Amino acid sequence: MNWVSVEERLPNPIENVLVYVDAGKYSFQSTGSMYPSEKWTWHRNAIIFPSAKVTHWMPLPQAPDANESAQGTK
Repeated sequence: MNWVSVEERLPNPIENVLVYVDAGKYSFQSTGSMYPSEKWTWHRNAIIFPSAKVTHWMPLPQAPDANESAQGTK
């Protein structure tokens, strides 16, 4: 999977994705989603960095199969 620029394409609204956030002096990755109004929310320090912007995103990987996880612990 590669990062997708928000200038190129946006994810589906309310779809949880991995986001790259530019907060000026700081940047970080987090999980987040975009509202239908195209306003982003992310799950790490969203309140601390109110002027930060999501610049890139990528789909989250699929969760492991529950059957495979159970077999790996035996």
